[in-house]
Amino acid sequence: MKFSARLLSCLFPAMAFLACHSRQTADLLLVHGKIYTVDSAFTRAEALAVKDGKILAVGSDADIQWD
Repeated sequence: MKFSARLLSCLFPAMAFLACHSRQTADLLLVHGKIYTVDSAFTRAEALAVKDGKILAVGSDADIQWD
């Protein structure tokens, strides 16, 4: 059980990064912030992308790119 939780906590940032880079258009971008996740390591992020009320991606400002 602990192994799968660790695996998921490692995969989530990668999935979020890939989701962001699939060129989806977000309705809302929050950048330059302090975002606390609820994974086992309480990872911090600084950017968040949202579409239709759902989180598309969480990561660094560089990960969540905007034009």
